[in-house]
This record gives sequence, C-alpha cells and structure tokens, in this order.
Amino acid sequence: MCFVNTPDIKASAPPPVPSRSDENVAAAQEDARRRAAASGGRRATILTGGLGDPSFGQSVSRTTLGGAV
Repeated sequence: MCFVNTPDIKASAPPPVPSRSDENVAAAQEDARRRAAASGGRRATILTGGLGDPSFGQSVSRTTLGGAV
C-alpha cells in the first residue's frame, strides 16, 4: 500500500445553473429539436422490418404443374 500525504484542496464553487428562459438554453433546445427531426434519415423511409415484408406472396395463388386451376 502507498501512504502519501496529499494536500487539502478546496473545491471551487460550481458555476450558476442557467435558467430555462436564458436565450442560449432556448437556442440549444431548438437546435436539439431540429437535429432530432432531421436525423430520421434512411430509417424513416423504410416501411418494413429487417426480415422484409411479412405479407409478401400471400395474395398470389399458386398451382402445381398439371394441377387444377
């Protein structure tokens, strides 16, 4: 084990918390909302899941070779 004397360091006071009415906070919230709306990208245009369209081929009637129509 290491026994080292460390000097007592006093922590400085934290900076004041910005209010919700501050213009920088409002601008940051608007920027975050705009980025979230624009971040849909390609995922927003894909209408099926990872396995594809689950209803594909269900409306097709298949017949066997030589079978009745």
